[in-house]
Amino acid sequence: MEENCDVIYTGKVLEGFAQDAVVRDFSALLKISREQAEEIIFSNTEAALKENIAADVAEKYRQQLTRMGLEVLVRSKTPKSDVNNLPAQDRILEERLEEITSEAKDTTNLQQERQDLRNPYL
Repeated sequence: MEENCDVIYTGKVLEGFAQDAVVRDFSALLKISREQAEEIIFSNTEAALKENIAADVAEKYRQQLTRMGLEVLVRSKTPKSDVNNLPAQDRILEERLEEITSEAKDTTNLQQERQDLRNPYL
């Protein structure tokens, strides 16, 4: 199943980039007017630039927008409860967390068994 993501502009222009060039390139990429681009770029608030797109496409947008001078994030739209649809790294972390939880339960059970063996009245 394909992971869907949003491309989010954080409201910040990266240091070292000329604002005029950022506006020009941004408006050309998204095919919007210069005025619309300025409104988004200088709003100092987060804005979803692309929504519900494939993760690999979202990452390409993030890279291109970052090269233009915009601080951009990619947010997954995958529900957190659906472990099978998580990216591989998240799935590995989720599986490891389950292992640790299971090991902790086993340790607790062993401690209880030891305590039971020491108690002569059981």
